[in-house]
Amino acid sequence: MPLPKKFEKRVSGGLGLHAVWLPGDPVEIGDVLTRKDGIFRPIDNLSSFGVEPDLQEFPEQRSLNFQASGTRTTTFQGGAEINPSQIQANASASVEITFGAKESYFIRTPELTGCEIENVRSITRVLSQHPEWRHGKFFVAWQLYTAKGFTFLGSQEKNSKIGFSGKGSAILKFLRVGATTGLTRTSTTAITVDLAGKGGPIVMALLRTRRDGEVVFV
Repeated sequence: MPLPKKFEKRVSGGLGLHAVWLPGDPVEIGDVLTRKDGIFRPIDNLSSFGVEPDLQEFPEQRSLNFQASGTRTTTFQGGAEINPSQIQANASASVEITFGAKESYFIRTPELTGCEIENVRSITRVLSQHPEWRHGKFFVAWQLYTAKGFTFLGSQEKNSKIGFSGKGSAILKFLRVGATTGLTRTSTTAITVDLAGKGGPIVMALLRTRRDGEVVFV
């Protein structure tokens, strides 16, 4: 399964949301998307259809902290492999991430910030009557979740690796929330996607409208 589709499957199956691909790429609340090869991509915005969403921001009390099966993180300090719980914050340390399978990924984020459309049903009633709206093909990003300073790493090749070094405190923060401040990249082997310390939208909730104007959350 291709890397983008594998990540989308994990996000939709585990979170009930959909992946922004690539993570951090430009997607706005109210964007209109279509699906191709299992990935949702923006093609327009609700403003083109004569509707204006009412937006509400909210804090999302969760972060994303998972990786593909077979992906391994190994931490070192003092020249020896060490459990992260034993890392000394003020001493030099390093981490190596190994992708043990093809089409694998690693993601760490701080707490997400969310934004959603409040007047969903009034919007879908308008869209259902719009002559250019394509029912069943067009989707609307009605919730969007963003993060600052996250890390997403991905590889299409088996046994590819990437490493970082820095103080123990910086390594621990990287493993917890994906922050890369104070870290130096020490090695990279066949990494396909290297988004370390990036910011932007990561996941989203989508809807489509039925011909009678009712909402279908997908």
